[in-house]
Amino acid sequence: MNFKIEKLEDYLDSFKEGHSNPHTERKIIDDIIEIKFKIPYIEKEETTKKLKKLVTSYLNCPQAKKYEQYIKELELKFERQIKLQEETKKQREESKNNNLKTKYLYDLLMPFCNDTVNNFHCSCENFKFFPIDIYSCEQKYSKKCEKYDCYVLPFMYFLKRADRHCSELIYAFKSAEKILKQMSQYNILELGCGPAMSLIAMNYYNKNNKRINYEGIDNNPRWVPIHNKIKEYINDNKLPYEFNISEGDITEKINISFKPNIIILNYVISWFYEGEKIKEIEKLYKNVADIIDINQPTIIIINDVNEDKKGVGVIEDIIKVISEKTKKYSSIKQSFYVSPNNPIKKTEYIVYGKDYEKGKETNTILRQGGRFDYWKKIFGQEHENICTSAQLIITIGGKDDN
Repeated sequence: MNFKIEKLEDYLDSFKEGHSNPHTERKIIDDIIEIKFKIPYIEKEETTKKLKKLVTSYLNCPQAKKYEQYIKELELKFERQIKLQEETKKQREESKNNNLKTKYLYDLLMPFCNDTVNNFHCSCENFKFFPIDIYSCEQKYSKKCEKYDCYVLPFMYFLKRADRHCSELIYAFKSAEKILKQMSQYNILELGCGPAMSLIAMNYYNKNNKRINYEGIDNNPRWVPIHNKIKEYINDNKLPYEFNISEGDITEKINISFKPNIIILNYVISWFYEGEKIKEIEKLYKNVADIIDINQPTIIIINDVNEDKKGVGVIEDIIKVISEKTKKYSSIKQSFYVSPNNPIKKTEYIVYGKDYEKGKETNTILRQGGRFDYWKKIFGQEHENICTSAQLIITIGGKDDN
């Protein structure tokens, strides 16, 4: 730890003598507890002894007694943090021993995001050390978090939602398998790509290891650390992937270096709805139509929240735009069944198309067996282990096997 004992003593004296305000006192308590849990990792024995003495002295002073409950909560959080770090280190070592090159991209990104969350101390009061729930920050700090303008929030998003979002896309790929088999390579364009969920899903689905050209467009630079990790994975495993992310507005003219045969809008329509940008959806659909090559087999997948208030009612508006360009298309409407007794069931859920499994919930794929259950370990909440979205899958061109 980069500090001097003398400076630390001066810094804490104001607290011990009661000369600081409540906000400063809490900050000092935070530092004391952090020091307490970092002492075991300090190599110099002399420094360790002095720090132990300092911490004990200040935690037993009358001023600290006022914050007894707060101190207990901080200690519990640090204990959980250290335990998670040790477990993650162990899992990382096991991954190396098991040859990481045989793992899926998802298997690499989950521990990476977990490490990032555990090692990041957010300055936001609502996000102190560990947020209780990802939604608490979004609700209380909606202006700041509307575009995920927070370093740690994208990693939280991935930990909570990657399994479900990617699994939903894998099911969509299976639904469109007939036309996917006709493609010699997958040229994927993901609009509003975030962490590149569709590439992560395709990495799992692509058992034949076909070449993948991936272009993602997003206007949020906060996803870059995850994108860089994806590039590492591709290079380390020498995969036949071309991976590129462009920063831009998906409602403006789109320029990419290839003709996509897979176009994906994953939880994008609901984002426009929540941001009160409903009128922009029509521009987005026109952009999609403009870049379609009707002379090659192509699929368009819209995967989104199955709630009328989140825009599911306008998903099919894209069909009218597509039909103005070509009449040779077909579409499938489908959704995942959610039991009325399931805690995640929302009153706004609607019947959209046909159920994947009529009257039966569809489990997610990537976390089978409870792997990477970091969300529950960190927040004490159950991970959402069923698919819940509504989907529209449009196929254009392709050979008819019948």
